[in-house]
Formats: sequence, structure tokens, C-alpha cells
Amino acid sequence: ARLPFSGDEARRVARYGVHSTLLLAGEASEDALQGMDWRRVAVLHVAAHALVDPESQTGTALALTPSGTSDGFMSPGRS
Repeated sequence: ARLPFSGDEARRVARYGVHSTLLLAGEASEDALQGMDWRRVAVLHVAAHALVDPESQTGTALALTPSGTSDGFMSPGRS
């Protein structure tokens, strides 16, 4: 289920950045995050669901928008 008011939250947070990139709904995908130039990112704010596996980092993931090339679950153990 979608998080109520997460878009409003993201818009408010983006106003604090000088050069903010705002990704909402279908734009907030695993592919979009992997394609970003991280050298220009000082702060990342994510308003999304997460799956937490207390036994393994690779089982923990952010639930983002899936695409044709990714399932939308971005975890620290996957690139």
C-alpha cells in the first residue's frame, strides 16, 4: 500500500536543498537511484516502505517502484 502523505513529505524536504532532485511515485525506482550521480548527493531522504531482516543485511531492502529490469527492492547487498 502507498504511504499516505509521503509525497507531501518529500516535497517539503526537497525545499531545503539547493539543488534537490525529487522522485515521486513511479519515478522513485531502483533503476533511478542506481543511475544517479552520487558524487553530487550530500543528503538522501527516502519516504518509502522497508523490509527489515534482522538476520541479514542482504534481506533488508527499500521498497521502491519496480521496472522492467528490477524488482524494486533495493538492498545494501545488491548493486
